[in-house]
Amino acid sequence: MDFVSGFFNGFFNFIGKLPDWQGIITLIVVLMIFILAPQIKKLFGWLTKKTFFNKRSCGDCILLIFGISEKSKNEIQKIERKILESQMNYVEQKIEIITLDLLRTYKDDQETLKSQTSIEIDNDILERDYINYKESLSNAVDIAKKEIRRSFKENGFDGKSGKEFADYVKEKSKDILSIARIYMLSSYFKNAFVPLEYRFAKFDERGFEDLIFEIYIKAKELRIEAENKIESLENKLKVEIDQFVKEKK
Repeated sequence: MDFVSGFFNGFFNFIGKLPDWQGIITLIVVLMIFILAPQIKKLFGWLTKKTFFNKRSCGDCILLIFGISEKSKNEIQKIERKILESQMNYVEQKIEIITLDLLRTYKDDQETLKSQTSIEIDNDILERDYINYKESLSNAVDIAKKEIRRSFKENGFDGKSGKEFADYVKEKSKDILSIARIYMLSSYFKNAFVPLEYRFAKFDERGFEDLIFEIYIKAKELRIEAENKIESLENKLKVEIDQFVKEKK
């Protein structure tokens, strides 16, 4: 109370020192402020609450939705790029196994044929043949991998199932083997100690077909797994946009 009475005494003393017309105007302005203060406070609160803080413009909404969509789009593109990479990584693992086995058995064939002939074979010749076989095989494998990669990108093998899928893989196995053989015939020494026909006759075509089947089964699994992730992200995006639109309303 002392503060209030002191305030009013000081205020009226201040007005008393002013000229009459200024004192009257000052008193009227102060009285109006006191009378209208509650209404002014309510108006300011309504404006700040409804207009500036909680209410978003249409431009803001578009930008926010665009940002959410772009983030989801980038994640989907990342998954899509990873599909082929994961598929080919598995191909590399499997092809490496069969390549090492072919190189090992080539050495074995050299020793077997050497033991069956009475002619003295220089080890330098055998090493030369081995190096040539290794280079030819490496290039043939690269060509085969390119064919597999192409089929992963272009053919809808992942949509096949049952007998249709098995027939596709069987045919693809024959194609890949044929491509590799043609290249080997064109690059391997014709006068090599171990004839290429000898190698072809011993090659396990059924085992190779099983290997190719494993590769395409895994490739199909990886694609389906990725497509499920993409579908999940698309559904998540739809939910986020729906929630945002509801909040906007």
